[in-house]
Amino acid sequence: MGKLLNRENDNRDIMLLCIFLLIQFMNLWHKGLNPYIVFQYLLCWQYGFMGRGLIGTLIYPLGYLSAIKLHVIFMAGTIILTVSYVLFFRYILKGFSGEKRDIVRAVLWTTAFMPQSICMYYLDWGRFDIYLLTLSFLIAWIVLEKKSLYLIIPICLLEVMIYPGVVFMHFLIAEALLLYLAASNVKNARTVFWINSITTGCLFLYFVLVNPSLNLSVEEMKLSMLSRTSVDISPRIPLIDLWFGSNQDNIAFAYALRGNGLELLFYFVMISPILLFIGKFFVRYFKGKGSLYTILLAVLPLGHIPYLLLETDYGRLYGAFLWSAFILFLAILKTEDAAFEVISGLCLEYKLRNRIWLLYIYLLLLGTSYEQSIVNISTKLSKLVRPVLAHIL
Repeated sequence: MGKLLNRENDNRDIMLLCIFLLIQFMNLWHKGLNPYIVFQYLLCWQYGFMGRGLIGTLIYPLGYLSAIKLHVIFMAGTIILTVSYVLFFRYILKGFSGEKRDIVRAVLWTTAFMPQSICMYYLDWGRFDIYLLTLSFLIAWIVLEKKSLYLIIPICLLEVMIYPGVVFMHFLIAEALLLYLAASNVKNARTVFWINSITTGCLFLYFVLVNPSLNLSVEEMKLSMLSRTSVDISPRIPLIDLWFGSNQDNIAFAYALRGNGLELLFYFVMISPILLFIGKFFVRYFKGKGSLYTILLAVLPLGHIPYLLLETDYGRLYGAFLWSAFILFLAILKTEDAAFEVISGLCLEYKLRNRIWLLYIYLLLLGTSYEQSIVNISTKLSKLVRPVLAHIL
């Protein structure tokens, strides 16, 4: 697998991983704060039971949020994410040796780019994704241990309370893993899958379709949020009208009709190598395994489609999809030896054994977050091509 994967000392891997992640996080300390993200931290259930309100409710006792205090909160969240990933890294490697250990380490180093890329760009500093990813590690651990599966249900509900859009992103990790356990005839997996789908779906629909009964008027809520922080969030205050005002449905409909065909096309072209690799693994591995595995194969890509159509942050969606696929991939490697034959064949086919560093550079350049280069590149390419197409057509 190349020199990067031949280390015998796992503690050195863990140390390098910690340094790799924490340097990036510390690099953001002196950067500015995104008013949109600060705005979301000010949403809380003191105003009414609303989506995205859990984190704001938990930090509400901290009172007035200065820029320094917000940096500390963001840093604490990212450190928790780093520690949880390091523990997950160590847990997954446990029990593997030889070539299998090299393959698993390669996958873990690949996934390491995902949590750090959330904070690659300073305007993403503090995104709720750091908490969603941390909870996804916990879900993966519960599934791999095959104990207390019912705990997945309240964890998924917490994810929706943090960010309702998670049902099209990291929530699919739990659904795919539960389907995998059900296909493997693990006790209670089917029951937990259905209960989790129904309860989480109902909570999501409540947040999206039901306007919460606010304890304050919309105008009072605006004034309250403006007075609770030193960061200028006034550019984002109109979002309160979007989410809680009378024009909510009209604006949501306008978002759904936006045009983004060319950007999406360029985006898929650039991420096609990694999608092809992941897709080939799952198709080859699940071939002939039965209908439930076929359903599982469709859950991850199809579950992300609504978010893809209604939102513009393709990089964030790509990160959620890639992370979901890798978690399922690691679960399979952890439980079934047959998967190693498939992945070894793919590594030979793509000549990755001695060129794994190319994969890391590719993933680092792509990024997996909203403001990453992949999104900027696809947008700029679409702006260059659109006038040419308009002239031809």
